[in-house]
Amino acid sequence: MIDLKLIDEIREILEGAGYEFLDSGSEKALEHPKEIRIRFASNEAVEIEPHIFEANDIKKYLKEFKIVEHDPDIIDIKTGKPHKSYYSIIIEKSS
Repeated sequence: MIDLKLIDEIREILEGAGYEFLDSGSEKALEHPKEIRIRFASNEAVEIEPHIFEANDIKKYLKEFKIVEHDPDIIDIKTGKPHKSYYSIIIEKSS
């Protein structure tokens, strides 16, 4: 069962700090530093995709949670070389 309470807690904290969440299905690019894309990482975790320059501030607001930074590599089909695709933060309840 997906933990909707976790999403509500995260949204409340970050919206109180002035951040704005894009709709979960939105493909819109993050234009403003305070915009965040949010999605589920698993039943017990939430993945947010903030503007990279806001990451440290966001982590300060969420220090009561377990946070894992996620910066996956993807392979460029033309060159065969890996590069970073996006930056996100995986958030779980602390044990």
